[in-house]
Amino acid sequence: MRATTGFPARVREALSLRWPSGGERHLETVLRVVAQPVGGALVLSLAVLLCACLLTTPRSRVR
Repeated sequence: MRATTGFPARVREALSLRWPSGGERHLETVLRVVAQPVGGALVLSLAVLLCACLLTTPRSRVR
């Protein structure tokens, strides 16, 4: 099992994109948070809430 310490650097090498105005730094921060268990749980819960919102919004407009 690989450690998550070099995860942002590995992703940056895989993507090899140039981000304008410091976007690369923000991407590293987001990836560092998501790599942690609490960050992963947060992303999962936000994804579930977004899907629930998208599924219930069209139903309320129909009536």
